[in-house]
Amino acid sequence: MEKPIKINVKNKIRLILIIARTHPGESPSSYVCQGFIEFLLNNNQLSNILRENFIFKIIPMLNPDGVFLGNNRCNLIGHDLNRSWHHATIFSHPTVYATINMLKEYLNSDVRSSI
Repeated sequence: MEKPIKINVKNKIRLILIIARTHPGESPSSYVCQGFIEFLLNNNQLSNILRENFIFKIIPMLNPDGVFLGNNRCNLIGHDLNRSWHHATIFSHPTVYATINMLKEYLNSDVRSSI
């Protein structure tokens, strides 16, 4: 049995995914997401450290159709996106589907090993 390859933590970049408004009725999450973005863009020491050591993917509104329609939990066709991650389709859950594909692309990219 081969010895596993050690990963040098200093060369490893971690991804942090921030998602807001999965449920349209959670309007305070928009303010939290905005505050978080403003904090990351700030020029203080902690913000600089976070930007240097992490890749942030921020989706400020995962369910824009549900927000537009005034739904409380569902998207345009009546699905709760929080319960759809395991069977998301491009037709029924396009934003969840795109988020999953974005994460898959990141996992398969050379960015992880070259940075």
